[in-house]
Amino acid sequence: MKNLNKLVAAVALTFAAGGASAAINTGFGFNTNSAVPSSILFSAIDDTTKQTFVLNLALSSTSGFTGLNYTDFVTSEPGRLGLSSRLNDAGSLTWDLSGYAPFAGFTISRWSVLGGYEFDNVALTNGDKLGAEPEFDGLYADQFNSQWGALVTAPSTAHLNPNDQSPLLTNPSGTGTTGKYLAAVKQEIGNADVASIEPVNGRAFYDTKIFGWQGELLPGVLTQRGAGEAEFIWATNPFADGKNQFTTLGTFSLGTDNRLTFSSVAAVPVPGAVWLFGSALVGFLGMSRRKLASALAA
Repeated sequence: MKNLNKLVAAVALTFAAGGASAAINTGFGFNTNSAVPSSILFSAIDDTTKQTFVLNLALSSTSGFTGLNYTDFVTSEPGRLGLSSRLNDAGSLTWDLSGYAPFAGFTISRWSVLGGYEFDNVALTNGDKLGAEPEFDGLYADQFNSQWGALVTAPSTAHLNPNDQSPLLTNPSGTGTTGKYLAAVKQEIGNADVASIEPVNGRAFYDTKIFGWQGELLPGVLTQRGAGEAEFIWATNPFADGKNQFTTLGTFSLGTDNRLTFSSVAAVPVPGAVWLFGSALVGFLGMSRRKLASALAA
């Protein structure tokens, strides 16, 4: 069945709007010097058939934009977050899901959009672009000019946990929710960018790989139900006060016509302390660089 999925996915690229294949990047691999910012992956679940539809949003939108990935959202610096100029120039972007062959006969019950970029726990090169953490001073040297973090659709930033750094730090890695899911999709569909994946033992493939987004605070994360709108949020942590930082970059909306649309907004980063004033993460301030690196790598 897996081979059939791959065949369907490959054939589908012929029908995709503008559809040059990009292949899914997982967003992790610093320990093997292979890390690149992830693809942005749309996933949908049909709760009747238990099928999972996946689409790499690097494929052309109806606006003609191609190559979308994590770096298009996480630009120059966390405090001035927004989309890159080439994405802003395109305005809102729309993908007509009905134009992809694997979507035929699919009814969306739930959906999400995910991406991420693993924290470099080897050299700390993508940890702190703004210099908020003194122990990272002079270490920022990311080749993609992107700070680490996770991208997730959620009803609002209030659904995400501002106080617990560990789940967020793990999230984009090979063992975390986002990174592990992207890797599972890539293993299932190979180098394809769009596919319909069969159920696994009567459950949707998506549900067997994601049991809830690591870092959630309230119910409602990870999937949105049916047609509607969700905020697209960048989550990262500059470490200095131990608080996670969330920035709403825009919205993804799904229409009843099965058109997925991203619309950008003026990004305003919101530190976790706005909601909860829990104690700062013990041990980060005053810790030597060597001890800090060891703690984060653990």
